[in-house]
Amino acid sequence: MRNNKRMLEAAAREAYAIKDKEIKAQNTLRVDYYRSYLWRLFLGNVAVRVPAHWSIDYFRANLFLFGNIGVTKLNGVVVPFRYSTSTRNRWLYPVDVRSDDEVDLGKRKVGVDCEI
Repeated sequence: MRNNKRMLEAAAREAYAIKDKEIKAQNTLRVDYYRSYLWRLFLGNVAVRVPAHWSIDYFRANLFLFGNIGVTKLNGVVVPFRYSTSTRNRWLYPVDVRSDDEVDLGKRKVGVDCEI
């Protein structure tokens, strides 16, 4: 109950432009509103073509929110996956990657077992 009261007070201060002593730009309702609005606007205007058996939402979220996505073959089917880098070369490009998804793909070598 106390938490709800604080949230309502914060929303009222923000709506009526009452200034706080310190700015908390990441935790305001206005920032959340515009962040979600811009995300929906962006996704509505950017067309991405993927195979029919891929989830377009999964692919776009990983590519645009995290900046990268891997693609590999799993049981003869090409699938996308979110990854983390295990090894980098001297130019800091990923050489070996591991899946960050629920399906453990094991260690994959870029250019051999997968592409990013």
